[in-house]
Amino acid sequence: LLPQPVAALYEDYREPKNVVLSSLFGGISHIKGAFEVAVILRSRGHNITYITSDNQVKLAKPYAFPTISIGLTSFEADMRGKGTMGISFFAYIKEKIIDASYEHDYLRYKEIFAEIKPDIVVCDIFATACVDASFMAGIPFAILEMMILSSDAPAPYINSMLSTEPTSMHQTLLQRIDTNFIQIAKILYCMYPGMVALNKKRARVGVPPVWGMDSRWRDSYISIQTPRPLGPLVHVIGPVMARRLRRIRTKCLARLALPQRPSHCARLFAPSRRDLIWAIVQTQSTEFPATILVPNGDPIAAASLTANEHPDFHFTTWAPQFAVLNHTSTRLFISHSGAESAHEALYTGTPLLLQPYFGDQPANTAKLVSAGVALRINPHSLTVTEVADSIRCLVEDASGQFAVNIKRMKALAQIGSHRVARGADVLEEVMFGSVNRNKSIHLYSPDKEMTWYKAGNYDLYFVVVVGLGGLVYGVGKVMMFAVKNVVNRGIVKVKQA
Repeated sequence: LLPQPVAALYEDYREPKNVVLSSLFGGISHIKGAFEVAVILRSRGHNITYITSDNQVKLAKPYAFPTISIGLTSFEADMRGKGTMGISFFAYIKEKIIDASYEHDYLRYKEIFAEIKPDIVVCDIFATACVDASFMAGIPFAILEMMILSSDAPAPYINSMLSTEPTSMHQTLLQRIDTNFIQIAKILYCMYPGMVALNKKRARVGVPPVWGMDSRWRDSYISIQTPRPLGPLVHVIGPVMARRLRRIRTKCLARLALPQRPSHCARLFAPSRRDLIWAIVQTQSTEFPATILVPNGDPIAAASLTANEHPDFHFTTWAPQFAVLNHTSTRLFISHSGAESAHEALYTGTPLLLQPYFGDQPANTAKLVSAGVALRINPHSLTVTEVADSIRCLVEDASGQFAVNIKRMKALAQIGSHRVARGADVLEEVMFGSVNRNKSIHLYSPDKEMTWYKAGNYDLYFVVVVGLGGLVYGVGKVMMFAVKNVVNRGIVKVKQA
């Protein structure tokens, strides 16, 4: 018999949908993951729109996404000069900067959503008004975040994002008490006024109050995470990497190409006579000391450094970080341990010297140090000797252990970057599988509609425990009654005798 022709399978569910991406603060690291996912969605025929603030419009230009600005936010004006860290700093940012223009932002989102009618919205975790506007309009939405903050992935051994220890594995009992009770109390104390203020703003625009950061269901797009059980609403798709490297400027490229002179792309001066590239971004010249002391060398005038008059240093207002890290001459990356920087260093196999400040940075640092690809320095108490010794340890790698660990983590990062297509699939699942009030039935677990005690069978356990207790009590009473009767009969017989 001749083989029968096999009919080709094809997908016929897809139709063009309107996808909205939105971020207001934080730069490219807060939205790049969504951009890369959206590139795939655009190739599948969907329409992409980016909603942002005036100072973030430029982020979408390399992707050529249509962009709508909601106006100027107060972030840039208020953020500068607030150099500190910790929960009080985070609370300040959340209340006074991120949520400062909530009412204006919410009304603009509401207006734009009514006009373009999105089928799904992807909001940055700090775009609170975006989340609320999507929820109130009944539009399916996902939240882009670098850390798992969803209640759909509970794990009692995972500490809060502000803890320097990501898990309780190496903590003593006292440290666990401090992390789970004292620190949580501090977080609530610092965050509560901001939550009250935000809920007042919500009330003025007709949005019900929300307590905490997880009152709406979400899909999470994350990468460097401690292993834990994940619920159906949390999807790990990272690390999401840009598939196109930006061109390195000629001067920077020439410096990287110098033979036998490894370059260090950093945010801190390396205390050795090696080439260093420093992207100063918005750093003001007044923030530099007058002179820089270099071991085994003469003092260097800071003005000559920023003017690029010194042969061993190169200053630039912007550098394509990923491209520089990907260059074969780059031997070390000194970073604040932001998630985006960590992803790029892992993907390119670049060892890290980390100086974390706040937010997810301390937790990221702990994970990278634990993975054996980085060392940590305290940005508030570091010394030149400490930095020099750390750089020497990482670059020389006498035992070869850093190289082994970096090779392993590089492979995992590059393999994990393939999951970006899964991100596009998840968004399509939500778009084509959602029903009323942004619920995807196939992702929405029944416990979301149940009381906590029923979802956890606590009422069942209570009834069983009470029932067993009653049974034991009843059996005990019967046995005591029987024993008492036997004893009483024995006493009667003795008396009769």
